[in-house]
Amino acid sequence: MAFELHTVEVPSGLNALSRTDRVILGSVAIPYAAGAAAASVTATVTFNEPLQLPYDVFFAPTADVTAYMTAQTPMSFTISVQSRTAAAFSAGTIGALIVN
Repeated sequence: MAFELHTVEVPSGLNALSRTDRVILGSVAIPYAAGAAAASVTATVTFNEPLQLPYDVFFAPTADVTAYMTAQTPMSFTISVQSRTAAAFSAGTIGALIVN
């Protein structure tokens, strides 16, 4: 069940959101494979319903890795995960917050 928001304010000087009548928030845990030293692995997240472009994704790694978005469509996005220290890394999960 969706929760209605009654007030959303975008301070002057900041970019407005892609939608003017609502804000869509969602979180997802993204599993990723192990990676070799100085290598990166990719993972794709697919939505059940399309989002309006552009949308923002904020990552919260639970290991010593970095993540960034490499592709974005209305139905999915792809992330690249790599070690923060250029060492090999184990498989894991990254939390992501999606704002549309």
